Amino acid sequence: MNGPGRRWPLVVVPVAYVLLLCVPPLLRGDGRVLGSESGDLFLQFVGQREFGFGEIARGHLPLWNPRIFSGMPALGNIQFALCYPPNLLFLFLPLAWAFNASIMLHLSLAGICMGWWVRSRGAPLLPALVAGILYLGCGAQFSRVLAGHQTMICLLPWAPLLFWAVDAVAADARPGPALAGAAATAMMLLAGYPQFVFHIGAAAGLYAVLRLTEVAAKGRKALLLALIPLLAAGMTAFQLAATAQASAGSLRSGKVPFEYAAMFSLPLENLLTLVSPFVWGGAGGEGYWGRWYLWETQLFFGCTGLVAALLALGRKADHDRWPILGVALLMVLLALGDTTPLFRVLYDHVPPFGHFRGASKWALPASLFLVLLAARGFQSLLEEPERRQALPWVLAAAAVATGALAGLGWNASETAAPAWWRAFVAAVAGSRQSYELGPDLAASGEFLRSTLGAASRALAVAAVTFAAMAVLAAVARRRRGFAPALLVLAVVEVFCFDRAYLATFPIEGARRPDVAGALRGDSGDYRVHVADHPDSAMSTGARDIWGYDPFVPRRYAEFVAFSQDAPLDTPAVDIPLQRLDPLLALLRLRYVVSPAAAGGLDVAGPFPHLPRALPVPGYAVAAPSREAILAALRQPGFDPYRTVVLEEAPVFPAGSPPHAGDGHGTARAVSASTDEVVVEAESNGPTLLLLTDPFSPGWRATALPGSSQAEYRILRADYVLQAIPLGRGTHRIRLQYAPRGLGFWAAVSLCTTIGVAAAGFVLRRRGRRRPPAGQPGAPATFR
Repeated sequence: MNGPGRRWPLVVVPVAYVLLLCVPPLLRGDGRVLGSESGDLFLQFVGQREFGFGEIARGHLPLWNPRIFSGMPALGNIQFALCYPPNLLFLFLPLAWAFNASIMLHLSLAGICMGWWVRSRGAPLLPALVAGILYLGCGAQFSRVLAGHQTMICLLPWAPLLFWAVDAVAADARPGPALAGAAATAMMLLAGYPQFVFHIGAAAGLYAVLRLTEVAAKGRKALLLALIPLLAAGMTAFQLAATAQASAGSLRSGKVPFEYAAMFSLPLENLLTLVSPFVWGGAGGEGYWGRWYLWETQLFFGCTGLVAALLALGRKADHDRWPILGVALLMVLLALGDTTPLFRVLYDHVPPFGHFRGASKWALPASLFLVLLAARGFQSLLEEPERRQALPWVLAAAAVATGALAGLGWNASETAAPAWWRAFVAAVAGSRQSYELGPDLAASGEFLRSTLGAASRALAVAAVTFAAMAVLAAVARRRRGFAPALLVLAVVEVFCFDRAYLATFPIEGARRPDVAGALRGDSGDYRVHVADHPDSAMSTGARDIWGYDPFVPRRYAEFVAFSQDAPLDTPAVDIPLQRLDPLLALLRLRYVVSPAAAGGLDVAGPFPHLPRALPVPGYAVAAPSREAILAALRQPGFDPYRTVVLEEAPVFPAGSPPHAGDGHGTARAVSASTDEVVVEAESNGPTLLLLTDPFSPGWRATALPGSSQAEYRILRADYVLQAIPLGRGTHRIRLQYAPRGLGFWAAVSLCTTIGVAAAGFVLRRRGRRRPPAGQPGAPATFR
């Protein structure tokens, strides 16, 4: 950076851009939030933030979430992001304000951090500012606002800081940037989306290798770079340990099927979004008929930005331009997923590729490097516009070619769609990868004409943009002062895209006060199912048997799939709860709430269901396979009040018979919170205490004063529930969700964070005492 006076625009300009973009739509009414009613913020994150930070505001860090899937880990579900520092906003602001502030803060940070990185690489201020705007507003990032991908929005600003740290360490082996890189990586980990951490980490690792090949003192620099992930893991050990324990039993615990991993691969035709973002529809977040979702397959960062990135390849002074392009192209290749044979090889032999879906997310690191190249191209345009003699002609040719395609498509749409368009649309429909386009719609003449016309209009916009660039480039060749107009055009392009892709919704719709009102007055320890929005239970205070979350426990998803006669390996998001199976009584299901045809709500029930705690006199030990255990629950004579299906023989207290066939008594839950349940029971003989809460290895049972039994052990019962063997007598049991080792990992996180902060403070103090470069006594190494 060239002096503090030149740094403030790197902060002010991105903030002003975000405010100008985001504030006007929010002025339409109180309680509006940036995003779509069909996005994840509406469906998932409103409930998560309201529940999680509501508990923290009451002085309690929730380890368990009893609101969805009948109960699942809360802290261990990394998407709750309970340890992410900027999420403190949710403690002090109203919910809608907190979401909007978080989104705008992180978009601004994305522009600031990208501008900082580009500026640190020697770019002038203006190209650095434009690069920051292009990064925060590019399709791979800004489209996440419409999609409601809150964790991704919070993660992406820190990526440029990590790459800045790699550059700084590679330049002169300074420890300070390594600490900053570790802090940035820790923020990405805590933000709550592990897949992007993998993608950005892989790109950073490749980038670090490329940087090390061109510098001296490779050993010391490699060690400093290796410290970045190690220190980041230490600072986040508490969260990572909780997540590791929670994910061990979740649907994401192992390799997913190939077909699932291949979902959301970037379609080849969506490479066209580099110049025309809405060529397959999607302006305003609606009407996209291409494959997958537009926010997963969007590469746009402006036609002007793309041209500038290509111009950068001609800057011979930039010796790393080809490696940077190589990294970007590799990221695009990975984003294509199963469109290329490479994905199958990576899926089979590189473990992370088999644990995630959505290869198109590699578009984000690709966009980051393309924007970096664009900044170089903008610098070239500012420094030597007169040397770009062929540029106006090339841009004019691009405008003519794109305009000709648009005109041909428009003329065809006026009559009947040509055969090639019908074949393309039929291929998209036949892939079954479009959520809007079915065979009937694909065969509709009106739809074919309208989509061809819309694609032609989108290409016409690109043609006009190329033409505007051609004019500005021609003028700038003769009058250098007009060169910045090309950079202004780049910002205007991205702003128009962002504005067309922005939507808001009233937050009360996500909190579902109508559901809370419908259930009010019916007290009891039961569960419900809100068919169209199960995660709203985290806002209403209800307990839902289902939910919308990728961390759903695997066994629970299999149990529900079995109850709906779906294949046991069906992804949870694809299991519709369409029938009331008797097995759902084990989950305490009492009501099903769904939208009524005439408006309002349709509340079905009450249905018979088991209590939270009950003594069961008999048990059966099933063969150790999921099919055998679930089949035992389907036996005609199975009575959950009389028999518990176990996976191992229970051990009763000394002196009790080796079976529990004659025991009976009473049991009740006397108190319950998120992480704790207290149960009192009386048994007249050896009995199994069945608890209709999901089994998890993190649950512990301890005897309270007055218990006739010193120790209690929780067994897995009825495939997903809990059972405790009881002897004769009185029992007072506290059940707590307390995964082992969290105290140790909390100490590791605290000590590492304090150590990194202290080291950074010392290095910073030393740097301030250092004489300016070139003066006597100025040391050769950094702070």
